[in-house]
Amino acid sequence: SFVLLGPNGAGKTTLLKLTLGLLNPQAGRILVNGASASGGKTRKIARSAALVLQNPDHQVRLPTVYQEVSWGAAAPEATAREIQALGLAGLEERHPHCLSSGQKRRVTLAAALARRPRLLLLDEPTVGQDDANLAILLRRLGDFVMEGGALLTATHDVRAARCLGQMVLALDKGRAVPGGR
Repeated sequence: SFVLLGPNGAGKTTLLKLTLGLLNPQAGRILVNGASASGGKTRKIARSAALVLQNPDHQVRLPTVYQEVSWGAAAPEATAREIQALGLAGLEERHPHCLSSGQKRRVTLAAALARRPRLLLLDEPTVGQDDANLAILLRRLGDFVMEGGALLTATHDVRAARCLGQMVLALDKGRAVPGGR
């Protein structure tokens, strides 16, 4: 589990996009599971990776929570597991846009996890979570890592960084700064 920690504008989201090949590096290269993340290789990476954007409204498109989580799910039981694990039980028939921002964020995370990715990239996953739901979210992400998943999280939340990051890279204006571990 690796955390990119820094304030807004530090370059965290840019690094996530570089990792998926959505942007090309100006110098050097990025390898994901042995494949180059640039030069049109994004399709191969996308098969084994999932990205959860900072703004969940940019990802929810289907009319119910259940449909949102099950679209692209590896198996039907994966949908049920993620809905339960992320505290979304009872909301399956609700329209995602009618949920709170914290609930929407957990819906997008549940949908990503239901795909069973090897690599999960998260952009500010803890925003909008109260303490109880933050604990649920952090527990599920910890389980994902324990199950063998790789986690790359961009956040400015120092508490989440401590919980999620086996390694932390502190960023400021696109550069690494002392302070990670």
